[in-house]
Amino acid sequence: MKTNQNTRHKYQKEILDFCKKKHLTVENILEKLKKKNPEVGQATVYRTIKFLNESKKLNKIFHQNKNFYETQENFHGHLVDEKNKIKDFDISEEFLKVMEKKIGKKIKSLDLKVFI
Repeated sequence: MKTNQNTRHKYQKEILDFCKKKHLTVENILEKLKKKNPEVGQATVYRTIKFLNESKKLNKIFHQNKNFYETQENFHGHLVDEKNKIKDFDISEEFLKVMEKKIGKKIKSLDLKVFI
């Protein structure tokens, strides 16, 4: 088990770097990772992504029956255009404060999709 954890840890930074400001599927991530590390296995990538998502380092977006992953450095929403392309948009502090006031709690995470 230690070997799996060490292997997973080896690829975490690369996966997080790939997912900065991008919306990638597991298949996209695996393809990019294999270019740099041909030895990486599919199961290792799936386990690493699951770990990163559960530890809140990687955000999962479900769209068109697929999971897309990204890092979330700030609160933002997603615009989905007529071609089903996902684009980020910033959410203002003012919007967050209004929402927090309405619900009476601090927002820890946000998943907002707007279809245009």
